Amino acid sequence: MKKCPFCAEEIKDEAIKCRFCGSDIPDDEATRFIDSAQSETKQRWNGFCITAFVLSLLLIPGPTSGFSEETLQLILGLAIIIFVLSIAFAFIGLSQVGKNPSMRGKGLGIAAIIISIASVFISILF
Repeated sequence: MKKCPFCAEEIKDEAIKCRFCGSDIPDDEATRFIDSAQSETKQRWNGFCITAFVLSLLLIPGPTSGFSEETLQLILGLAIIIFVLSIAFAFIGLSQVGKNPSMRGKGLGIAAIIISIASVFISILF
C-alpha cells in the first residue's frame, strides 16, 4: 500500500487513479524525475554573488615590499577595478536573490561587500 500524493489516503501499489479523490497517480519514474527537477531549481546559486566573493578575496592585502613604484601603481589600479566590480556584482546578485527566493548566494554577496570594504580600509591603514 502507498499513499496518494494528493489526498494522502492509502491506495494499492498498482493504482493509477486514486479511488478517494479521483486524481491520476504518477508512476515512480515520473515522480523521481519531478522531484529531481524541483531539487535542482532549489539549489541554483547566483553567479554574480559567487563572482563578487571571489573578486573580494583577490583584494585581501599582501606584502608590498620589494615591488617597484610602477608595479605598486599597477596593483593599486587593478585593486580599484576589482573593488568596483566586486561591489557592483554583489549588489546585482543580492538584488536578484531578493527577487527570487529559490536562488542561493545571499551570504556570499554580503561577505563580498564586507571583505571588499575591509580590504580597502586595511590597505589604507597599512
